[in-house]
Amino acid sequence: MKAATRRVNTNASGEHCFTLTVTDIATGWTVNRSVRNKAEKWVCEALQHVMGVFPFPIIGIDSDNGSEFINHHLFDYCTANKITFTRSRANHSNDGAHVEQKNWTHVRELVGYLRYDTATELAKLNEIWELDRVFTNYLLPQQKLIFKQRNGAKVTKRYDTATTPHQRAIARDDMHKRPIMGMNAEFTRLKPATFMVGSEGTLGIITEATVSLKPIDTNPVWTISGVTDDLQRAVHSVQETIRLGRQPAIMELMDGRSVAHIARYLGHAAAATQSAQLVAQTDGAGAADEAKAIAGLWRDAGLHVEIGQDRDDLVSFRRSMHPAMEALGKVLIEDVAVPRSRLGDMFASIRDIEKEFDVEIPTVAHAGDGNLHPNFIYTAEVVPPNVWAAADAMFRHAISLGGTLTGEHGVGLLKRRWLKEELGEAQWKLQWGIKKLFDPQGILNPGKVFDPADICGVSPAPPRCQCRRRPSLTAETQSWEGMTHA
Repeated sequence: MKAATRRVNTNASGEHCFTLTVTDIATGWTVNRSVRNKAEKWVCEALQHVMGVFPFPIIGIDSDNGSEFINHHLFDYCTANKITFTRSRANHSNDGAHVEQKNWTHVRELVGYLRYDTATELAKLNEIWELDRVFTNYLLPQQKLIFKQRNGAKVTKRYDTATTPHQRAIARDDMHKRPIMGMNAEFTRLKPATFMVGSEGTLGIITEATVSLKPIDTNPVWTISGVTDDLQRAVHSVQETIRLGRQPAIMELMDGRSVAHIARYLGHAAAATQSAQLVAQTDGAGAADEAKAIAGLWRDAGLHVEIGQDRDDLVSFRRSMHPAMEALGKVLIEDVAVPRSRLGDMFASIRDIEKEFDVEIPTVAHAGDGNLHPNFIYTAEVVPPNVWAAADAMFRHAISLGGTLTGEHGVGLLKRRWLKEELGEAQWKLQWGIKKLFDPQGILNPGKVFDPADICGVSPAPPRCQCRRRPSLTAETQSWEGMTHA
């Protein structure tokens, strides 16, 4: 990764904004961030922000020779995060050719040479850079120089086919699955067709889908399991795994209640314990090294770790969650998501909600995504009021943590009464306006997502169970996860 700063004006007197430009040499991925001046504090903060929005881990920084980079703040940060830190040769500006080119095409040509020196202008510059990040990396094809030859005064250059940084990144053999999924997800959100994908049938009817086939990965899959009697320690291990750039294909977290019920269902000796369990898998060419690195990280965090190749028994334990819940009675399987940094808070709040509403809620999570599946256990013929109240409290707490009502199962009928609380009035009206634009007669999946009570300005009615049974569950089991959201 190449990094450099440039002022965005020709008047150098007094304090004024500079722009940090960061370019990945392999893919051309470029991110800009403006700072109030060249003080090493602001540059380091901006660089950390840039690393946070890069879709794949940064393993090395090569900067120019300014004091904004050559300082103990940045050196200590790189050392702590195991990032290789190098610099260009003094008085050799072409050492930074990749980033110098972006300074022209992505700074000078976009915002010109005017002087920006106020907080408002700084904020506006960073809004521009966020829009430019999306445009440049996902929508703007770029050529890379692949050959250069000089014969006297004649220089011959050859370039590859123009490709976006996003396409270059996902085509690399050494790119892990998780960043590819993240980049593809963001790219998908940029296209109008994505309105249809997330609309739960309220904007139109999909009549055709195009799929592609990819070769089966023949590399062995490695599995890691970590057990601890401290759920927050397991959550911390998840956060450290992501922070340090490790790339598991899956990372599942089961709380102590879930582990105990699954073990009892399977007849394991661990049924008497309340230990949380973390399970991850790695795949691809570097699966073994990645798995060993994750295992070492978890051991350092205090987890009891098992690791092995093709250990499907460790994953099948997690897959036994649903039948284990069926054995307890009836269950409402829910779905919320929170930022990974708040995963521990969400698990803790679920424990508090259990006590407050006298309901058992074993919970599992797709931990790498911050997506939790609380399971509300009850034995009555219909969903008891205390379960609905507990679900209401859980939804509201997930929203208060910066999360969302649903990580993967949609809004449908049951969650629509909380949607306005999550989106806010303005965003809700915008989405309702899009719905009316596509469906002025209101005939596409009427009633789904948008609560008629909100549309008419009437207070929403109490929730009613309109679930249908999951095909994989018993006839007695009701599940929100089994809702039809089409």
